[in-house]
Amino acid sequence: MFNQIQFKQSHIESSYVSFAKNHDVSKLARHCQINPQMLRNKLNPEQPHQLSVLELVKVTQATGDKAIVDGVLFELGLKAVELPKVQSIPKCPTSRMMEVTASTGEIVRHTMEITRTDRVKRNVRDDIVKKANGAISELVLLITEIEHKFQAIPVLVDTFHSMSSVPSFT
Repeated sequence: MFNQIQFKQSHIESSYVSFAKNHDVSKLARHCQINPQMLRNKLNPEQPHQLSVLELVKVTQATGDKAIVDGVLFELGLKAVELPKVQSIPKCPTSRMMEVTASTGEIVRHTMEITRTDRVKRNVRDDIVKKANGAISELVLLITEIEHKFQAIPVLVDTFHSMSSVPSFT
């Protein structure tokens, strides 16, 4: 579908640019006890300075924005989803699937536009990634809730299978 194989920017560099665009870097730097100019330099792919892992954790926790973490993992060929909080309020499975379907519909709409124009704008790419990450997270939450809700079922199946090998239960 997409003919471009070589990327102009790495996924990490692209995530830096998106992150910096979405946050007040000076305010964030002061909050994380980092020199504001140094953080701006570290988020600029054209500068030699690099964001340390500890700084990455600080800015991610301060903003809740996991764009840079996602960029690093994607560069490694990995994808992560946020694990559900213990206190999270469970939704009904139908609501979760409706959210996944809605996100998927938005992704399809963007994909059709990309196919028609043969171009991907940065804001469209960011929206697709955001929608896809949301859909993946909802699916992981759905799986987690189902596993927790029905965790006794595999035990019962294993119990019945083991009982069938006992002569009195056959």
